[in-house]
Amino acid sequence: MSLSEDFFDYSGDDPKLRIAAQDFREAARRTPLWSRLSWIDIRNRYKRSVIGPFWVTISMAIMVAALGVIYAQLFRIEVQEYVPFIACGFLVWNFIAGVLNAAGRTFIDMESIIKQIPLPMSFYAFRSVATEVILFVHNFIVYIGVALFFEIKLDWSVLLALPAFA
Repeated sequence: MSLSEDFFDYSGDDPKLRIAAQDFREAARRTPLWSRLSWIDIRNRYKRSVIGPFWVTISMAIMVAALGVIYAQLFRIEVQEYVPFIACGFLVWNFIAGVLNAAGRTFIDMESIIKQIPLPMSFYAFRSVATEVILFVHNFIVYIGVALFFEIKLDWSVLLALPAFA
């Protein structure tokens, strides 16, 4: 999971954009550090738990199953259609909500590190998003289970979700 330095290359006239691009390049060079710190964040968050971050996955699976069946009956939709729909929706929504919640507290939580260690500011944003991506992958297990249970066919329209997520 390495970011290309050429991706953040900017040679225009705007000094603010040049500084931002340099900050992104510096953070991209430190990909092994912020990705490892993301793993540590997850491990620390769930260190007293026996099954770790899979608590989030189990609660999401229960919510998808319960709401999927109940709402499918209320809306008179086939369960085979509605449960995969709601599983995908909750999966994406949990990721977006997690990123937005983390965005509001990233620099506040990292204040002491920011004051002590000279790192690019985008380093903290990358770390925060990487943590949410790890949780997204844990929760993706629920969608895989739903897809296997309801025998959802894997086709090009499903694979187009990968570049959309990136």
